[in-house]
Amino acid sequence: MQAIVETLFADSIPVIGMLMIPKTLAYVWPVMIGYEAMKKGDLAG
Repeated sequence: MQAIVETLFADSIPVIGMLMIPKTLAYVWPVMIGYEAMKKGDLAG
């Protein structure tokens, strides 16, 4: 629901669009952690 509200009002109210930045970082951060671990060979398996 939050994503729908952010998307609908992001163009008219720029501050609403800024709410998407932390959420985006929350998705990117684990991917980067996994990528770094994979490069180092720290992943089990």
